[in-house]
Amino acid sequence: MERGTKRVIGNVSVGGALIAIFGLLAVSHLDPGFLNNDPELTAKANAGTPIVQGPVVPKPLPTELATTDQELRSAKSMAVAAGRPEAAWDKNCVGWEFSQADANQSPWAKQAMNTWLESHGASCPDAITWPNYFVQNFSADEIGELTVVLENVAKTEKLAENSAYQGLEMHAREIGDRLAGELPDLREVTIKIESSSRQATVAID
Repeated sequence: MERGTKRVIGNVSVGGALIAIFGLLAVSHLDPGFLNNDPELTAKANAGTPIVQGPVVPKPLPTELATTDQELRSAKSMAVAAGRPEAAWDKNCVGWEFSQADANQSPWAKQAMNTWLESHGASCPDAITWPNYFVQNFSADEIGELTVVLENVAKTEKLAENSAYQGLEMHAREIGDRLAGELPDLREVTIKIESSSRQATVAID
């Protein structure tokens, strides 16, 4: 084929392509939705196509035992950032022994607390379900008279007003029932919320 003929054919091809492009632009200008996907056709095409999502990887909770105030604060921050409620951040009991070091418990109160934890199969209150993870400390001025203190966050979260909570008296009764078999000298259980006047006392038969 001669060079002139090739040039003519090439020009015609380019011209045809330009005409087609201008035609599409003109139609899309008159009908803005012309070049858009048809929702109905798109839905039919995607029907039955599974939507694959990546696995949800939970953030790890602290497992190293805290031995200083700084380590305790860091462990708590890590657990709260991982999604644990502030009142139950220490699920793995990494800070329990350290936080109890200054509790000044009597031997009998400590025995009562350990017995209560063992009855739940737990090493610390945060490893127990609501509302027991609010328990902060056991104390006793006299053998047989147990006082259970719920941490201050129980007040800010309005535990006593929660309709799902059976009340301080029932909570004290439940704790007493768990201990009575192992502590025959237990006479009464008082439960109260830290920094609050709300409390209840029940006699243990």
